[in-house]
Amino acid sequence: MPIHHANRPLVARSLSLLYYSMGGSRRWLGRARRTIGKGLLFLQR
Repeated sequence: MPIHHANRPLVARSLSLLYYSMGGSRRWLGRARRTIGKGLLFLQR
């Protein structure tokens, strides 16, 4: 039983929390997008 399926909502919430705490700056968004893209590819395996 993979753990990441159960954690997905939690991860999404913490990511959005991080985003709002950073003020949603565009530079951070670009960096986060790349990181999230890699993370999603990793989770989909």
